[in-house]
Amino acid sequence: MALLKEHRAALVLSETDEHSPTRTTTGPFIYIRLRRSDYSKEDMEQWAQWIVDQKKDAFGYLKHENAAPDLARQLAQALKIG
Repeated sequence: MALLKEHRAALVLSETDEHSPTRTTTGPFIYIRLRRSDYSKEDMEQWAQWIVDQKKDAFGYLKHENAAPDLARQLAQALKIG
């Protein structure tokens, strides 16, 4: 982590059904990959609040199957940008 911070490189926070990342930032922006098979509205609200609390630009990818547009809308609404 120290090396990432030293070089201002963003750590990828990748969440899957098998792994929940430690929510930390190392670079000037946030990079998340939300890949679980399902997310509740509360899950999206928790991610949104964490993102807002970091006060950094955020870039993210959501699971790309059929549910992705709905999940993206939920996250955007929780971030108050959609």
